[in-house]
Amino acid sequence: MNKSIEELLDKGDWKLGFAAWIFAGYSPLKKQKSGVIVRLADEEEIPFGSFEYREAEKAKNKIKERLAVRVMASRGLDFIAARDRFSRNWLIDIAISSTIDESEGHDIDVWWAQWACKKHYLPAYIVPSALSLDELKKRSSFTWHKPSSDLTFAPREYSLSGYYVGTYDESAQVDTAREEMMPLFMEGSVKPAEHSNDDQSKYALFQFFYNVIAKQISVVPEKQAEIGGVKKHGLPRPTAAFARDLIVDAAKHTLNDWYIRKSNYGGELEWIYRNGEEFGSDDKQWNDVSRCHALTMNALAQRIRDWFNKTDEGLAYDEFFGLNTTVFGKGDKSS
Repeated sequence: MNKSIEELLDKGDWKLGFAAWIFAGYSPLKKQKSGVIVRLADEEEIPFGSFEYREAEKAKNKIKERLAVRVMASRGLDFIAARDRFSRNWLIDIAISSTIDESEGHDIDVWWAQWACKKHYLPAYIVPSALSLDELKKRSSFTWHKPSSDLTFAPREYSLSGYYVGTYDESAQVDTAREEMMPLFMEGSVKPAEHSNDDQSKYALFQFFYNVIAKQISVVPEKQAEIGGVKKHGLPRPTAAFARDLIVDAAKHTLNDWYIRKSNYGGELEWIYRNGEEFGSDDKQWNDVSRCHALTMNALAQRIRDWFNKTDEGLAYDEFFGLNTTVFGKGDKSS
């Protein structure tokens, strides 16, 4: 593979515009200094003002808009500042995802991702079909390194409720410590932004949704899979329907200013600010789009995948129960 892609993968965090150039098929590293972008397929320099440059910029702008929709939805943001940076692993992951844009549903062809995963420049959870099961077990789904370094990055481990779980970032080192209860999913690198208590926007409750799901990490189910080296494991990553029901139930006991329900049609997660009112499930307030917010099951499933990652043991759980077939290039029936 070429030097340009390795230079791009050497950067741990990307701005959206920077990422959009890359997903359009070009490196923008030389743009500010010499006015050229580099075509990743053959490392040909494309000068500013040329026909190909103008067409590439159009593609970049469309991709940037689609990335922004997904990032704002997952982070619970109303806008993204030009200086904001995001984990390059996460941006690559959502680019590959077929549901990157909830309004269009088109994916982006990150044609070099399989190569990058095999070279260990990307964690295997992003491109599970790139490795065999034996390779996956040997190296783990979350470890990765930069092209310029042999230092391996992996989930940062911290103690939480008697077991180890964590977010993955560049400052983390491999830690193979294991406690008796093994989590099947863990917090990812993306969390919804904090909102003030008096915020009535759509994203105001995303942190609440996140916390409800995160609490399931430490729940031990009665039904246990046979996973090598694991005595006892936690719950698998929740499906959208299960998470919706958990959120609705938790809200009844903890939220006074909001009413959350399963919609009468389509099973969506809906929530509305009470504003001191009491009303039922059939009241007209639910039809007021300025007050009633909703997540489809597809959208909630995407939020869950953005916020939480399956551990290697979680993937083994899916394999044990015949849920996860993505390593063979087929559909994934799991969460």
